[in-house]
Amino acid sequence: MIAYEDVQAMLTSALPGERVETLHLLPGGLATDAYHVRTTDCDIVVKVFRKADPRAELEWARLEFAQRINLPIPKPIALDLQGSWFGSPALVMSCLDGKVELNPPHLDTWLDEVANTLAEVHRTDIAGAGPVTLSSRGVGHWSLLPLERSGLVGRATAALERTTIDGAEDLVLMHGDFHPGNVLWKDGVVSAVVDWSASRVGPRWFEVAYSRADIALLFGLGAARRFTNAYVAKVGCIPVHLAAYDLMCGLVAQHFSSRWLGAFRDQGCRSNEEKFAERAKSFLLQALDQLDT
Repeated sequence: MIAYEDVQAMLTSALPGERVETLHLLPGGLATDAYHVRTTDCDIVVKVFRKADPRAELEWARLEFAQRINLPIPKPIALDLQGSWFGSPALVMSCLDGKVELNPPHLDTWLDEVANTLAEVHRTDIAGAGPVTLSSRGVGHWSLLPLERSGLVGRATAALERTTIDGAEDLVLMHGDFHPGNVLWKDGVVSAVVDWSASRVGPRWFEVAYSRADIALLFGLGAARRFTNAYVAKVGCIPVHLAAYDLMCGLVAQHFSSRWLGAFRDQGCRSNEEKFAERAKSFLLQALDQLDT
């Protein structure tokens, strides 16, 4: 937890005249800690990276580029690469209204709204997107994991190693981590999309698969399919390599399911490890079935 006094010193440097009124840690963070700070005149989010983490500067560039998106997203305010505020790199951005909704009263309406939001991200002009194309995370992320070579995981990895993706793809601006924990809601509609640390240009259907995997863990395979149908209806194009991308993202989801569940629980998820494991298995099995047909 960062100290109140250090936050006040940061404000003196980045937002002269502002004073801290409240400070609290935001739930759901995995790689970084994010804090909501209420000042005398505004609300901000302070994101504190691990020591020697090189991603702060890249996230700043991505967040600047993302301002062209036709959605409410945080605005970058100040950046400290040297760690002079908190002893490690930190980024200050605007705080947007809304909260994460992981227990929607009307799931189909919720899925439609999430699909429409992702479609809007993908509609963004990617001209001049140099800074956001640099990422160590991509469609090959699954191959970097210490995966078993037996059972269902072994079948999935073997299937992917036999699969060729031709590269004739629809490239879009991807959020890079588009899951329900990064979507804020207010009055039943999406009010903002946060955490643009992994945004980059990449294959449209890879990001759809990534979102499908998260939705499947939270709500089951049927919900993932309804989300996809809503997205397809919105963008009007046919999925390409979706089964292969499902396998890639499903392997990542299966590997990190316990860790993701902890973050989702912090944000209100009521599920458990058994359900997440069962749903991860179902997601991989359907992808294998689709790839074999």
